[in-house]
Amino acid sequence: MSEIYPVYKNILGITSLWLMYPLVFYTFDDKIKKNTLMNIACGWMWCAVLISYLMWKDYNKHSLLYKLDIYFARGSFGFLLYFNIFDHTNSLNKYTRVCLPLGVISSYVTTCVLHSHNVLWLSQLTHSMFRFIGIWWAYLIFHQRIIPSRCAIISLLYWTHIFYYKYILCPSKGLDYQNNVNEYYNDSCELMTLITYGIILF
Repeated sequence: MSEIYPVYKNILGITSLWLMYPLVFYTFDDKIKKNTLMNIACGWMWCAVLISYLMWKDYNKHSLLYKLDIYFARGSFGFLLYFNIFDHTNSLNKYTRVCLPLGVISSYVTTCVLHSHNVLWLSQLTHSMFRFIGIWWAYLIFHQRIIPSRCAIISLLYWTHIFYYKYILCPSKGLDYQNNVNEYYNDSCELMTLITYGIILF
């Protein structure tokens, strides 16, 4: 994916941080029932968020961070799949227990196929969908309750960021800006983190 990194690192890198949303809730909400395995899974996914953020900040397909990103992403999927099958205390019903893992798998496979055929923008879009489904899968696994207003706000902000970067910011700034995006990356990550905590407190 190195050839599309200058254009899409701000989308893929920053959307990976949205996984903080369910993790922060689980970590700090005393009303959520917790157990040792859930705590381990939460800690693992915190590492996955940090590694993904650092990997996309200075993308290198041959780096240790790239390999760790894949390792922790697959581990996160394994944890979610385990809880999806064996834990019946979460917010998942029979329909979501089938649709969410299938959605993650199908969007990931589609991303790989599109990328192999050099359909780069659609590949990035399906990668974003893969992340989006994963975020809500984690949310439903880690929570015993759903707040529709928060779900709607998070979803809107998630896709608004992608639309803004792709169709407004990059075209207005031009190619030079796309190839020199570290400042935007840092500022966007800080803003997104503040938004996440703000929504939790809301």
